[in-house]
Amino acid sequence: MAMMDLDVVTGLHGKKIQCPKVEGGLGIRNINHVQTSLAVKQIWTILHGTSLWASYARRRFAGLSPLLIPGIPNHLMLHANVLVKANSRWFPGKGDKVDFIHDSWYGDQSIAESLLGPPPAGITLQAVVRDPYHPARSLISPQVFLDLYLTQDKDKCIWKPSSSGEFTTKSTYDLVRHTGVRRPAIQKIWHHLFNPRASLFCWKLLHRAVAVDGRISECGIPLVSKCNCCAIPKCEDLNHVFIGSDLATTLWRWFLPLVQNNIHLHPQLTTRLLNFINNTNTQTPSGFISIYCLTLMLWEIWRCRCAARFDHKNNRPTDIIHTIKFNVGFALGKMVFKTETAWSASQVLLSYGFTYHTLAKQTKLFRWIPPVVDFCLNVDGASKGNPGLCGGGGCIRDKHGNVLLAFSNYYGAGNSLLAEARALCDGLRLAHFVGVHLLAIYSDSSTLVQSMQQGKCPSWLIHHWWRSSRDLLDNGSSLVHVFWETNQVADRLANHAIYTMCNEVFWRFKCFPYACKGPLLIDKTSLLNIRLSYC
Repeated sequence: MAMMDLDVVTGLHGKKIQCPKVEGGLGIRNINHVQTSLAVKQIWTILHGTSLWASYARRRFAGLSPLLIPGIPNHLMLHANVLVKANSRWFPGKGDKVDFIHDSWYGDQSIAESLLGPPPAGITLQAVVRDPYHPARSLISPQVFLDLYLTQDKDKCIWKPSSSGEFTTKSTYDLVRHTGVRRPAIQKIWHHLFNPRASLFCWKLLHRAVAVDGRISECGIPLVSKCNCCAIPKCEDLNHVFIGSDLATTLWRWFLPLVQNNIHLHPQLTTRLLNFINNTNTQTPSGFISIYCLTLMLWEIWRCRCAARFDHKNNRPTDIIHTIKFNVGFALGKMVFKTETAWSASQVLLSYGFTYHTLAKQTKLFRWIPPVVDFCLNVDGASKGNPGLCGGGGCIRDKHGNVLLAFSNYYGAGNSLLAEARALCDGLRLAHFVGVHLLAIYSDSSTLVQSMQQGKCPSWLIHHWWRSSRDLLDNGSSLVHVFWETNQVADRLANHAIYTMCNEVFWRFKCFPYACKGPLLIDKTSLLNIRLSYC
């Protein structure tokens, strides 16, 4: 059905269709939002690009404020200029390219936005930091300069809507568009192995956007109705065609053993379909087969109805069942499940002829490995809710497993990556403060470890602590990724920080929280930890 037909039959407007699939839409882009995003991209490329065209454009349009490009409407460029200014942030390196007054490098906005009079121009951050008596220092708190230090790196401007800080058109489009309520369950009908036509048809059923006789009559169009799926003529509406017709009754009787116990077969089609979507787990074989069979069954019912009405062809239910089994079997051949289904449910699936593949679990043994010489540091971060309340912890131990010191710090609201980065930074600063050399630093965050090894910050939100950690890492120290089972002491310290909501440093075993003493003794005695992993 065409998009304009959807609007006529159901009242669905373009805004609903243009929502992402996770919000119940089709993910069709709004052309106005796309144009705005591309205009922002043009401005960003001119201001911060490194290509030959960007260098030429900077010289051609130098001095224009706001930046206006011929050929692009002025109102669009003005809006794009506002977006670029509001969502840009500088991370100082040398500080020679950062405008102290007009650029956003401290806090959520530039200093110029908080000034009453006309702000001065041409003052670089480097000049203010190097001159302790610079008059511009009076504009912000002195504490800012205590926490700020310049390096030999280049100043970097990041794009705040992007988690990595790199400019992307997608992040700009998400910034421009109007966000709605996220409904992750609705994405189950859009599984990448599902028939896309069947998935689209289920989406139309959820919005009652299928042009059966009853829906057309509700729009004020007089129509004689007759169901083509019944031997005895009856009026055609959504519930009758897909639940109560002769063809639908036969198929639902075949499908009934695949319905899980927690699903209520509501007499209203849309409610019944939502029950399947909300209460079915597509990560399990039974859930995947159940929701896919339902999707194909509804799609085949509609195809048979249209074939009977317009082509005068009648399909047998056995042929439809064979088609459903073939499509499901084809999808199962490309699917590997991590979760095994119950024995009774697996027997039902086998009776239907459905076979599937699951990953086997393998038992592995791990233990904490002490340093050969000097000391090692274990760090970990925790976030309750991710994002939510977060904290970090870590401990420095010698080759005998004895604790030199440990810390447990509360960080407030944040995600798990922020907690991991801050915990690593705190641990390295603490080791530098007491003057110990770390042979190895252990963390169970593979994202953080890989970012340090590659020299690329994974998120601009942690750039401050990430850069400090990179500078504190000695040449003789190695940052190693370990599994959670061998990092339990740091994990317990991080959770202790969230529970107490305070910062603590522990110097002796007796001062340790009770929950940390058990894992500490296990590591010291070199006892093995069990980990179940997929082969």
